[in-house]
Amino acid sequence: RSADNSAGGIDTPPPPPPEVVKNDTPKKTDLTPPPKEDPIGVVEQPTGKPPKVGAIVTTGGAVAAAGVAVTFGILSGSAKSQFDASLVDLGNGMKGSTLPETQAQQLASQANTGAAVAVSAGVVAAGLAVVSAILFLKD
Repeated sequence: RSADNSAGGIDTPPPPPPEVVKNDTPKKTDLTPPPKEDPIGVVEQPTGKPPKVGAIVTTGGAVAAAGVAVTFGILSGSAKSQFDASLVDLGNGMKGSTLPETQAQQLASQANTGAAVAVSAGVVAAGLAVVSAILFLKD
């Protein structure tokens, strides 16, 4: 008999060990992380029409080419005016220049080159202006 038993001398059996349930079936777990909030915030797309960058660039090109055309047109006209001012009537329908031959040839060359550049730049300006207009009018 045990010394602690004061209930009349009967030994009580020890309590049974706790029952351990073994469950070997795997548990379903979601291994994908939850979506994180964007710390910067959501960027909203503009709802208006997009800027017409191509149209603006071609307009700038057309304006620049027109400026070149005007500049070279003025330079060509100036050289031609100087050359024409040196002309004298030689009689029988012929004209000659009072300028030395090299200076007369130089002025004529400047006038011709300036006119060619002016016309070429004018054509480029017109082409870019047409493209620009099409791009501006396009939806």
